[in-house]
Amino acid sequence: MRILVVNWLDRENPRAGGAEEHLHQIFGRLVEEGHQVTALVSGWPGCSRRTQLDGIDVHRTGSRYTFSVSAPQYYRRHLAGCGFDVVVEDLNKVPLFTPFWATSPVLLVVHHLFGRTAFQAANVPIAIATFLMEFLIPLFYRGTPTVAVSESTKRDLVERGLRPSDIDVIPNGVDVAFYTPLYDSKTLQPTILFLGRLRRYKRVDLIIQAVAELAIRGVHVQLRVAGTGEEAPELSRLATRLGVEDQVELMGFVKESMKLELLQ
Repeated sequence: MRILVVNWLDRENPRAGGAEEHLHQIFGRLVEEGHQVTALVSGWPGCSRRTQLDGIDVHRTGSRYTFSVSAPQYYRRHLAGCGFDVVVEDLNKVPLFTPFWATSPVLLVVHHLFGRTAFQAANVPIAIATFLMEFLIPLFYRGTPTVAVSESTKRDLVERGLRPSDIDVIPNGVDVAFYTPLYDSKTLQPTILFLGRLRRYKRVDLIIQAVAELAIRGVHVQLRVAGTGEEAPELSRLATRLGVEDQVELMGFVKESMKLELLQ
């Protein structure tokens, strides 16, 4: 098959996260199976406008804030005549409304919707735009085959007006061989690990509050927070304010090898 994936970022983008890892893991494997995959994504200052990643032909256009406008324009100029069998829109953050401008059948993949949490993830103008755009989802995507990564995401989509019969739930996969736990290598005391970008809407503060509450009840738990983000200073202040700074370790950026070690 000839597949076009439309996503805001690719995994080389400095702001790439879990959605981009999901994209490259899934579609890189499809390339290995013999399918032709093209990705249309946004760029960033100094990036190459064309590259190959995991066998995927990556086209970059616009920027993080202009991609919703530049993507359909780039598609019409460069990709509309490529004869794609399917266009996969990875709905992440803001819908791109591909059924309105793509000439091939569209499959929608949805990780999560922001709803009111958009106001915890972005400045007010962007949050308002994101919040309002989600209300347009049923207008543009009703009847579009959709994959949600969880039952909660499916419920959100149905609440916004999509038909349950159009939505299949396919949970994110795990490479169980790579991430096999080391049963003979346990932490010395109960330990919680958070691994990810430190954004307000991720609510790492709730985990710190839980650690403090457990301490009051006489249960000593360590929390290791691996990742960077603008919320890190506030999380550090919160741990100090609650008196659990010795139980909360903000590790910052960790390499892939360390991620594996922590998860095992």
